Amino acid sequence: TGFYPDRVVVFWRRDGQELHEQVDPGEVLPNHDGTFQVSVDLDLKAVPQEDWGRYECVVQLRGIEDISTPLDPALIRTNSEDQSGLTIPIIIGLLVLLLAAAAVVGVLLYKKRNASGQRHKPVGSDTSSENTEGQNPAPEAQPLTTSPDDNFLDKVEDAYQEKGF
Repeated sequence: TGFYPDRVVVFWRRDGQELHEQVDPGEVLPNHDGTFQVSVDLDLKAVPQEDWGRYECVVQLRGIEDISTPLDPALIRTNSEDQSGLTIPIIIGLLVLLLAAAAVVGVLLYKKRNASGQRHKPVGSDTSSENTEGQNPAPEAQPLTTSPDDNFLDKVEDAYQEKGF
């Protein structure tokens, strides 16, 4: 990309011989700045990576010596299916899904346990019911409720202040 004029020849060679098969020549396209670009794709599916050194991309422009670049993944963009770059994002995604599933299961178990009527009793309360009918149990033996009254936060704040927190 970025050459001028638009007359350019780009091709692939293997062992010094121009390739015609496994090559997909592209069209010369204009850039926004008045220069041009072209791509010529080489299909390397059947070529082992250890043979890549036998291949080179050649660019010919009038008035300039041929520019030859050996096939090297570090220098030439490839469409190879290298999956190693996806390993970490896949692992992170799976961990996030696992944690989300564990959180959902935890919330469901918590709600099920609370909905089944199991309430926490205050420390020191007796599990047996020795009260006779008509008597109200002591306040510390009454089950906890989950709906606080309007002044609940004020009471909690006052209790913390009394304790010096």
